[in-house]
Amino acid sequence: MYILGVALASAIVGVLILLAVEARKWAAGRLFISRRRFALRIAAGLILAALLAGVFVGLLILRLAEPTGRPLLFLGYWLGCLVIALGLIVVALAEMKQVRLGEKAGESANWREIARLLADHSQRKKD
Repeated sequence: MYILGVALASAIVGVLILLAVEARKWAAGRLFISRRRFALRIAAGLILAALLAGVFVGLLILRLAEPTGRPLLFLGYWLGCLVIALGLIVVALAEMKQVRLGEKAGESANWREIARLLADHSQRKKD
């Protein structure tokens, strides 16, 4: 259990460090994503950190590895962690949708630019 505790604590610290780096990049203007995607990314990171913290607390502090002794606490606690995990999935799907929309917009802009270049080239040939 000691190794698991160290791994979970390290994962929590790692997620929080990555969130801080992302926030710093975005604030400095070095991260070129929309405000909505940035908010979704930060929300996903915070939810992930909360989920990892929940697993850490459940296994190492409350010792809820088995339902013996406190079955209602066991069930309620791990159902709560499951709800947090489902929330993380929803946020991740929302960010995926934003990425897909951004890619479509970029692709459309590329095709418009190609069409404009071809039209300019055709116009120059006529002149």
